[in-house]
Amino acid sequence: MIKIIVSGNNDLSNPNLLTSYLYSGKMLPVTIFCTGFLMVLPIVYCTLLEKRNITTLGIVKKDLFKNYILGIIIGFVMFSVVYGIEYLTGSVHIDKYNGFNIWLLAFLVAFFFQSAGEEFMCRGFLLTSVGAKKSVSCAIIISSLAFSLMHLGNESFSFLASLNIFLFGALMALVYICSENIWVVSGIHGIWNYAQGNIFGISVSGMNIDNSIITSSQVVGKEIINGGGFGAEGGIVTTFVLLITILITIIYMKKKNKINI
Repeated sequence: MIKIIVSGNNDLSNPNLLTSYLYSGKMLPVTIFCTGFLMVLPIVYCTLLEKRNITTLGIVKKDLFKNYILGIIIGFVMFSVVYGIEYLTGSVHIDKYNGFNIWLLAFLVAFFFQSAGEEFMCRGFLLTSVGAKKSVSCAIIISSLAFSLMHLGNESFSFLASLNIFLFGALMALVYICSENIWVVSGIHGIWNYAQGNIFGISVSGMNIDNSIITSSQVVGKEIINGGGFGAEGGIVTTFVLLITILITIIYMKKKNKINI
């Protein structure tokens, strides 16, 4: 048996120690990156078994770069608003500025692959598959619920965290329906995660990121606002921002005749 040693006599044949190793230090971006290969599963299943065109998964070549950048801008603005409100309410403090290093680039690539994998699975595949058989509302609810349940085992998972993950999934579903491509939602999702952990230095869905441009600390006693150990996604500020963004998206879609719900 091959034994990986982190430090001292820690034997990573122990599942708990192995998990700790994979989600810490320099292994973390590699672990995050590997989850991005979830995107392969729906592509293979839909094209080979269901004989679907890849465009039904939102894989559209036209304006790919433009749509991805649009998603990055939207996602960054959204989370910046969340962080800004938390900062103004005194529920989070900026401890220090760390600057940029090469590992931040590694995390950027990793989170973009990871988020794309989840978007291909939940929006590109599940949303469209359910939507083809059921109503749009049903497809949004089921795909968003599945997305929320994917985070069930995360550290410090709570009811508010599950609600926020569900709302984020619902927003991504609406944006996917509106844009009719996977790249906008992948961009939003990727930068949302990256901004939390590697720009502002707080937990990403319960996962602690050691490498960030800014080091932030959450104020004890204000967990309802800042989300506590789960990070901003476990706080009520995120709930507010997501609900407002969902409302704005629905209004826009109705004006453009993109959806009837």
